[in-house]
Amino acid sequence: MPVHLVDAAKMGCYTREKPDGKDVLKMKLGVQIYGCMREFRADPEAFCTRLRAAGYTQIEPCVSLSMDAAALEQNGMNPVWQPAEAAGFIRLLQNHGLSFSSCHVFGDLRADAEKAAAFAAENGARELVVNCPGGETAESYRRFAESCLYLAEKFDAVGVQLWVHNGWPEIRAHFDGKTGLELVLEACGGKVGAQIDVGWVLYGGEDPVAYLETVRPYLRSIHYKDVRPALPLDQIHVPLGDGALNWRGVRAFARQNGIPELIDQDVSAGDFLLDLEQSARRLAEA
Repeated sequence: MPVHLVDAAKMGCYTREKPDGKDVLKMKLGVQIYGCMREFRADPEAFCTRLRAAGYTQIEPCVSLSMDAAALEQNGMNPVWQPAEAAGFIRLLQNHGLSFSSCHVFGDLRADAEKAAAFAAENGARELVVNCPGGETAESYRRFAESCLYLAEKFDAVGVQLWVHNGWPEIRAHFDGKTGLELVLEACGGKVGAQIDVGWVLYGGEDPVAYLETVRPYLRSIHYKDVRPALPLDQIHVPLGDGALNWRGVRAFARQNGIPELIDQDVSAGDFLLDLEQSARRLAEA
């Protein structure tokens, strides 16, 4: 059943405010900062100040459990948080009125399971997110699901949920009418949630709003990524509203069902923070 706005406030997706004495619900909006990690590291204080002023209330970072900064760079990855610096960064977020709840973790699902659970317990993360790897066979997705179930059991012991975040290959891959991601979620039997990146769903060839409905039993969070699918992969990323994504339809679905929303822009051709400000403004005005 859809969750009405009054219930969404209880779920933490909205806050109650009373401007001019009127009781209204105000959207809570998060931002996944993998794409803009260099901007974050350049000046964390200024970064947080601008995001809070733009209307963001939550930061969702990525943490590397097995690679240091040098190894990340060598592997073509952004300089995400290291576990040892997370506590200081989380205090910084809180000082700026930004909450921390969900966090992406990079590492080996089995070898780093205990390390991930300890990180969550030490830093107050309630949800840890892993990326779904693309695969060419149904069996590869079932093996990934087995690792997710192993990880979910470790996380459950410390009161943490496991979510899976999609890219585009597992959306484009189909097996008997189901995407690779659907195979994973169904194999996990509801023990693992889905954090759906609607931009990658679009790039993978599916209608984002229809796909959200398909995976709704598992849906825990929505990532907005606007794209121009006709361009080369390294050029597709644009601020919300500048691409082909039916973001208004996604927004309506999220509002109707009380699903937490986060902006997840991977690349900026200009001022990354201006892009994030534009995205927040468009969502707030929808």
